[in-house]
Amino acid sequence: IVASKQADNNYDNNADNQTIAVNEFYAPRSTEIPDQYINRNSHTIPVIDFTVSDEDGLDDIDSYTCNSSNEILIPVNYTTNLLFAGTEPDKTLDIYPAVDEYGYSDMTLILTDKHGCYKEYDFKVTVGNIWEGDDDITPTRWDVAANWSSGMVPTKFIEAIIPTNPIGGYFPIIITNADCEDLVIESRASVTLTNTLGLHVWGDVHIHSDAMGTGSIVDENPNGNIITDNDIFVDRYISQDAWHYLSTPLDGVINKVLTDDNCWNYNGNVLDYNEQFYYDYDGDGDIDWMDGWEWPWYYTQNNDPLENANGYAYYSFSGCAHTIQFTGTNAL
Repeated sequence: IVASKQADNNYDNNADNQTIAVNEFYAPRSTEIPDQYINRNSHTIPVIDFTVSDEDGLDDIDSYTCNSSNEILIPVNYTTNLLFAGTEPDKTLDIYPAVDEYGYSDMTLILTDKHGCYKEYDFKVTVGNIWEGDDDITPTRWDVAANWSSGMVPTKFIEAIIPTNPIGGYFPIIITNADCEDLVIESRASVTLTNTLGLHVWGDVHIHSDAMGTGSIVDENPNGNIITDNDIFVDRYISQDAWHYLSTPLDGVINKVLTDDNCWNYNGNVLDYNEQFYYDYDGDGDIDWMDGWEWPWYYTQNNDPLENANGYAYYSFSGCAHTIQFTGTNAL
């Protein structure tokens, strides 16, 4: 390249040309990486293979890095979550999401050479089979593969995760007999099972709750038609300094979930509704809210069972907002 060399100080003479050498380097390149999907429980993505090249020579490639848009799901940690291996030109990438997390992350593979030249390759990772409800024709049908993040309808080997805010804005309705591995229903999300049909959950059921509401299963079968093979976990968010009316939807739950020492709870802040006491129990001449309620465990230990679907009044003290979890088996 020929350029002018300034020979004076007042910039009125551009004499004395000079040749400047400029080196041209090429950014390293890679084959494209397809979008990736893994099951929430397995947390194992098959090894991602990619092939690299560099017109300046493979030994010019200096580093391999990766960006994650969701570092809660996939932290950028090159010893535990993002593992590069292999010898140029054949490289591999193993991705290990954070334990118990699910969702989406936009990933960027970055190849950089010794001269600072780099090339980026984008791909998406989805952890868990998440309901999206965005099929153009049938956005509420459970049995339509396009409504699921994996592109697969749940089976006994594939879980179903129903988020609070599905991409398409619709919650699933089951209109054919259905199966899934685990069933996870986030706060304020729902699954509807139409009459005469069944749902078989081969794994665990998780129903979450927050200050805005609780997830739900709407079973339109009069006697229920949901089979669960493993554990069921149902959360109930409890706000502070208030009475709450609640009941357990499960069998085998003991009163300890309400009367344990956590958050200043004790046996006296749980009332049991008993129709036998629906009279002027407190002797004030009127039947009021207190008549019909009793303290069943005021003098007992925290190991008595809660009756499924029975009504309880539970008081949460000031500064004691928390989440109760009912745990049972085969009771939906």
